[in-house]
Amino acid sequence: VLKCHRDQVQAIHGWGDYIFTGGKGSPSSGSLMVWDLRKLNPNQASRKKKKIRISSPLYCFVYLGFASKIFYYGTRNHSIRRINIGSWDILSLFKPPHLDSVTGLAIVKDRLVSGSKDKHLRLWALDHAVNNSKHTLHAFNDYVNTVQSKFLIDIGPANHPIIYAGSKDGQVKACFSKNDRIE
Repeated sequence: VLKCHRDQVQAIHGWGDYIFTGGKGSPSSGSLMVWDLRKLNPNQASRKKKKIRISSPLYCFVYLGFASKIFYYGTRNHSIRRINIGSWDILSLFKPPHLDSVTGLAIVKDRLVSGSKDKHLRLWALDHAVNNSKHTLHAFNDYVNTVQSKFLIDIGPANHPIIYAGSKDGQVKACFSKNDRIE
């Protein structure tokens, strides 16, 4: 058992030798904990973690590979934020923010897709943080709970990843990322 957060765990993600957990925390702060699995054994699990104080409780996150070492997370305060896992520096947040809590993130080729309680999916460029919103799609009549992507050549337009989004009202929609738009 890994001792994590004082309150509920909102998200968990494993990538390579790391496990990331995000806690709900209080309305004004949340917590992100990172475990390096190479350094864990059952007797030392509670001592081999890195706790990162973040400004808002987080709901979701995704890690962009070993090359860039950028970890993206969505928060209750409508933002998408980034951390450089190599240096542990907190990078600038994406602008403009969503209109409500960010509840889902997925990497789509060289883009990031976010879902929110504002009922929208948003496509972002990953090359910088400010004014990198490429497209916003009103996806549901209730808020988006989760977002996932899959690259399938046999389904849909060739070479265009499929984005799946699930909403609070029980619907799952499949969309495509094409020409910096979600269709």
